[in-house]
Amino acid sequence: MYRLNEAQQRIVRDAASLADHSAAPNAARVDRERVFPKESIAALGEAGLLGLTVPTTSGGMGEGLRTTAAVLDQI
Repeated sequence: MYRLNEAQQRIVRDAASLADHSAAPNAARVDRERVFPKESIAALGEAGLLGLTVPTTSGGMGEGLRTTAAVLDQI
């Protein structure tokens, strides 16, 4: 669908796994208690996903909007 190369597909798979193992278990509590999902955001940061579109020269992953859309689709 997004025509991603293998490296980009790996990023998407890793994001899906992270969402399943880090964000999903906290989702009901976050919704119920109406709190900011700091644990989930921290996990995204640790995986480098908060820098997904940041240029590599600035420490990010340097990905474009197709990869970002695919990651968001999974999360």
